[in-house]
Amino acid sequence: NGEVANAAFTPDSAALFFKRKQSAGGSLLQVKVTDGKDTPDKLADLVGDYRMSDDGKQIAFASKSSPSERGFRLYVADTGTLKDRKVGDNVFAFKFSADSKYLARLEGSSPEAGGDFFVGPADGSTGGKNFGANVRDFAFSPDLKMVAWRQNYVPEHAEGYGDVLMAQLPEGAARMVG
Repeated sequence: NGEVANAAFTPDSAALFFKRKQSAGGSLLQVKVTDGKDTPDKLADLVGDYRMSDDGKQIAFASKSSPSERGFRLYVADTGTLKDRKVGDNVFAFKFSADSKYLARLEGSSPEAGGDFFVGPADGSTGGKNFGANVRDFAFSPDLKMVAWRQNYVPEHAEGYGDVLMAQLPEGAARMVG
């Protein structure tokens, strides 16, 4: 009925996830392809964004409990059972590592100000590390052994600037490199 904002299959094509546009409730839904049922199962309403791990086992999504709430809470759900767990508050950026082992997130008052940079297990379980504050962006290394981020972000002109740090995963010490 024209209210879907985007959709993505799991890598094994067993399920299709889709998000309705915000004016239609912003619901994140799943349809299992193999069960022949066309009625979707709902994960959450008021979803701002979602990402699926590359192995398709986890889906992370940011949602609010009410439209007036300022920040988004981050949840991770198992794509098979849809059982979710809350991972963080006031999250404005998140990404799975390419090997689907880690989930990185930025928590703070606004993307413009930057936030605290956390990396933890992809399933949202306890553990992980807060690597830095006032972080605006981050990246996993291609070999997935390191993570780098820009800290002490100062918005200036179109790009802004800050310090570049890196650390070995999962919980290595931060090293300033630029």
